[in-house]
Amino acid sequence: MPKKNKSTIHRHVGRIEDSKQIHINEIVNGMMVTFNYRSNTVNDRNPLVLCLDRTDNLLSGINFNYIPDEISIQNLFKKINRFTDIKLSDETNVGKKYTSVALRDKRVKGGVNPEVLYENVLKDGFLKRFNNCYRTYKTSKIGTLQAVNYKLDIMEKEIRKQTQLKSKDISKSDLHKAISEIDESIVIKKGT
Repeated sequence: MPKKNKSTIHRHVGRIEDSKQIHINEIVNGMMVTFNYRSNTVNDRNPLVLCLDRTDNLLSGINFNYIPDEISIQNLFKKINRFTDIKLSDETNVGKKYTSVALRDKRVKGGVNPEVLYENVLKDGFLKRFNNCYRTYKTSKIGTLQAVNYKLDIMEKEIRKQTQLKSKDISKSDLHKAISEIDESIVIKKGT
C-alpha cells in the first residue's frame, strides 16, 4: 500500500511574541490562536491558526504551519489589511493582547464578513498556492488553547511611521516587545 503524501510542517514559533491560555468559548473570528489537537489522523498536532469561523463544534481557519515561508504570511496580512483592520488588542478581555483581523463575530462589533475575506483574499490566490493550509478542527479535540501575539511586519512599519523610530533607534525584537507591553490597543486601519 503506498504511503499518503504528508504535508511538511513549518513552525513559525520565532514570530510568536507572547501568548495567553484561553477557553474555547473565548475564540472569536479573526483571532490568532495555537493549540494542541488530539487526533491520530493529522500531520500537525500543534497548529497556529488565524480563525475565520467558529461554531459550537468546529473551528475553521488558515493554519500557518502549512505555509513554508514567512514572507507569504506577511504578504497575506498586507492583503487582508486592504479589506479590514488588523489589531493587537485584548478586545475580548482574555488578559493579554493578541493579534487579530477585524472579522464579523457575535462577540466583537464591526469587521468584515469572513466570507468576504475568503472570496476576495483567500480563494483565488492564496489558497490556490497553499491549498492545504485551510483547515477545519473539531472543537472537542482542541486542548491547551492560546491566543497569540504574532509579530507582523505591517504592525512594526506602522509603529515606526507613527513614532518616527528608525531601525537604528530600536531593534525589531525590542520594538515588538515594547508594542506588546503598551496598554492600549494598536489598530492598523484597513487600506493603510
